[in-house]
Amino acid sequence: MPAKAEVRPASDAELATLVGVLGERHWFTDRLARQQRGGGVLLVAWLEGRPVGEVFLECEPANEPEVRRHLPGVPRLDHLEVLGPLWGQGIGTALIGAAEATARQLGHERIALGVVLDNPKARRLYERLGYADWGHGTVVGTWVEYPDDGPPVTLFRGLRHARQAPLTGAPDRRGGCRRPTQARPQLLGHHLDG
Repeated sequence: MPAKAEVRPASDAELATLVGVLGERHWFTDRLARQQRGGGVLLVAWLEGRPVGEVFLECEPANEPEVRRHLPGVPRLDHLEVLGPLWGQGIGTALIGAAEATARQLGHERIALGVVLDNPKARRLYERLGYADWGHGTVVGTWVEYPDDGPPVTLFRGLRHARQAPLTGAPDRRGGCRRPTQARPQLLGHHLDG
């Protein structure tokens, strides 16, 4: 039976709770700071008052040149995570739905994500939700992880980017998660249906 989680944007006041349950102090601190400056929205799934998953709607330009070139101004889903015992309960789907709704409210027409090549289960979820391969090959993604017991580690992984069907609304010319003032056409992306 699917779990009925409440999904909402995180606040700075919830940092200790998020870290206490989900770990990753540096990641949550960074995403909350990005959210404050309009660079994205940190969405957290809560079940019985406890955080059980999260996803970040990234609205700043992508690090990877290929993504910037082919998906200019398109927000991306980053770091979708659900606690292991709750996998398969609809929480990941709820987080993605909330991110899509948030992107739509911000006026974006499309949304994208990258999926690690060795994660077929995640790819099946995204395809079931209407995401499709973006058609521009594999991108090498890099990110830094901050283990609690050691120095930062830079990781490199092949990612396959996906796009989703159209969203209604218009993307922000300035970038970021702010409501746009006028429309701009996009090359690729998942269109969010109202």
